[in-house]
Amino acid sequence: MIDLKQMRDILNRNCKPAKNNSIFSFEIDIKKLEEDLNANSDLHVIGTTCVGGTVRSFEPDVTYLPTIAEFVTQKSQLEEIFSGQNEIIILTLYSDKDGSYVVKDQGKEIPKDELFNKLLNNLVSYNQENLDMKLMARLVTTLPSYRILITKKFVPKKDKLIYSIRIRYNKAALEYLGNSNAAVAEDEAEAITEEVKEN
Repeated sequence: MIDLKQMRDILNRNCKPAKNNSIFSFEIDIKKLEEDLNANSDLHVIGTTCVGGTVRSFEPDVTYLPTIAEFVTQKSQLEEIFSGQNEIIILTLYSDKDGSYVVKDQGKEIPKDELFNKLLNNLVSYNQENLDMKLMARLVTTLPSYRILITKKFVPKKDKLIYSIRIRYNKAALEYLGNSNAAVAEDEAEAITEEVKEN
């Protein structure tokens, strides 16, 4: 079982500066993230929309208010996210409970690569039949799942760009992590940030 700090470390190292005009732009190679998660945890990516296997950050607008509001606890945090001075990526991960939950179809285990493709909306090779909404609904309602908000912003006091990684989780994750560990992590969610490693 992975703790929330380890999860943030994995997410942070998979965030890479994007090559375009904005200093706030970043991206995540979803296959590399999935491989990193598989090697170091029991987590997997689910329901992510990407282009050519890459999730790209974006500047949020008011249509994202209901989702982003779940992650903030202070007025200043919400104002900052919508200031136009940062970009975000929103992800969902689920846990297979250290491999004890095997995903099956008609009694047969679904191979990992096939499962990954069923849970990913890749716009280059998008095929509606491959995106299994029924399976996604089952996984995020019965297994521990985590909603992730990653923000890249400039912090004047540090004179640095940083990634701020906020994590929300469902009831199954709360039970899986243990109530005390999860409560501490939630209280410290805003305090834990990771510095951008520019190449």
